[in-house]
Parts: sequence; structure tokens; C-alpha cells
Amino acid sequence: MKLRRPKARRLMDWAAANGWSCSLSRGGHLRFMHESGVGPVFCAATPSDSRFEKNAISLMRRMVVA
Repeated sequence: MKLRRPKARRLMDWAAANGWSCSLSRGGHLRFMHESGVGPVFCAATPSDSRFEKNAISLMRRMVVA
């Protein structure tokens, strides 16, 4: 999937390296599913929050541990 947003691209790269797959929902959000079946985690594809990337990574880490 191609996105031009650098923060969203970095998040997708981190997710792929940590066992998450990413797809685009019909509403235009990013949908992450973990290989263990955990998820989904939804994030905006065009984030306006400056902490978007850190918050999404934190949420994904908590979901895998729990």
C-alpha cells in the first residue's frame, strides 16, 4: 500500500517488522492485524495529531502483551 504521509509510512514499517499486517479500510483508515490474531487496531491514514505514531505503537504493544 502506498501512502505519502511519512508518519503513517514509519508506523507501517514498524508494524510490519513486529508481526502486524496493514490494510486500508473502506473508510480510509489503516487497519492493523497481528499474526497471532490480535486486533484489529485502527488508525487514521492522514493523522493530524503530533503523537499519532507513538500512541499507535503503544496501543499495539499493549494489545500483544495482554
